[in-house]
Amino acid sequence: EKLDVTKTDVSTNKTPGVGGTVNFVVTVEVPTNVTDLTSFSLTDAPTNLEVNEGSVEVANVPTDCYDVDYTGDGFTLTFNHEEMGDYADSILTITYTATVKESAASAGKTKNDVTLNYNDGVRAMTDTATTEEQKYYKIDITKRKDSTTGAVAAGVEFKLYKDADMTQEVKVTGETGAYVYDPDGTGDATLTTDANGKLVVSGLPAGTYYLKETKAPEGYNLLSDKITITLGEGTANQTHTQTIVNKAASEDIIIVSCEQTSFELVKLLADNGVPSAKKG
Repeated sequence: EKLDVTKTDVSTNKTPGVGGTVNFVVTVEVPTNVTDLTSFSLTDAPTNLEVNEGSVEVANVPTDCYDVDYTGDGFTLTFNHEEMGDYADSILTITYTATVKESAASAGKTKNDVTLNYNDGVRAMTDTATTEEQKYYKIDITKRKDSTTGAVAAGVEFKLYKDADMTQEVKVTGETGAYVYDPDGTGDATLTTDANGKLVVSGLPAGTYYLKETKAPEGYNLLSDKITITLGEGTANQTHTQTIVNKAASEDIIIVSCEQTSFELVKLLADNGVPSAKKG
């Protein structure tokens, strides 16, 4: 007879990001003949998650009725079946937490199955419960100086925000051009394109983000508007890919005379169209 086992992600944030915490609840049906079993255990071996050591608890069951062995990124919970007579034909509730590993950023997801193993001396039986995969997203930007030459722009700086008012900076870890979202908010906020004009931020939870250029290529105008990026269901391959192009700062030179003093008026065709004047 198969036993009922369920597993639920009860986290408020279903995509907490790399380094974030996931909260799980598992329910396990205890067989009527539990004291006659030769073994009764529960195993969780997650992918791109690491179960937090010391977090596994069995509600309303004394700790001398079970042992927890934290192995690899998961655990095995072994019940002392001879001491489980009081819980026969009941439902046990098991809670624990896990941390999203950095590997989830490149893999784009986490996977987590829990397996109930039991043996009555005649048959070894297994029941498995699976939670829905958690998905993580990536922003892949190529920065070019202009659309005519297609030359890439290295050293261009951006900031990524969680809100349209651009008050909530997205913090990251990593190196130039390749960054991973830092949900703890202790990383850096400046994103810089690499020698190939590439800027990649991975491990992002689903949501809407706003990308703002803060340092343009030399001789080119700073982008005046923020770029809105929405990540979630429908994002191809869980990656938002975009090429961003700057406009060159060209000059129109006009010579005028005023009270026998010559002025060279240099009009910069910037996004705001504001001219500057240089006295000659």
